[in-house]
Amino acid sequence: MSRTATFYTHVANIEDFVCRLIRTVYDSHTPICICCRNEEQMTLLDQKLWTNIADSFLAHDILQDKNTHASIVLLVAEQNFNRYPYPTVLNLADKPCIDDVQVTRVLEIVGSSDIVLAAARNRFRIYRDSGFQLEHHKMQK
Repeated sequence: MSRTATFYTHVANIEDFVCRLIRTVYDSHTPICICCRNEEQMTLLDQKLWTNIADSFLAHDILQDKNTHASIVLLVAEQNFNRYPYPTVLNLADKPCIDDVQVTRVLEIVGSSDIVLAAARNRFRIYRDSGFQLEHHKMQK
């Protein structure tokens, strides 16, 4: 099974970029799990996905302790990531998503600070060493 990790680096506004990327995935009817760094980021993205587009919204769910149903777009906090497998993951967490064998595509959105880029380079190496095919898109103009 082929596994791919795609890095989008030097992204100026992470949340807006997430919304645009999720819109593309949503329009292709590909289920995606957004693995958030923490509950705060998950709440922020929840709000953004409902309001980012003036005349529309991106329907989604948040995985919490009691819900077990699936949505085409699912937000989870990092500590709950392995509770609901999706083949495509948008990883905003600090750890790479390599443990779940059902994950075949990982999208990583990276800002432009030296600290964030260094952490992304480390995840890039981990994905490479785990047999992922790698793609990189520098978003800075």
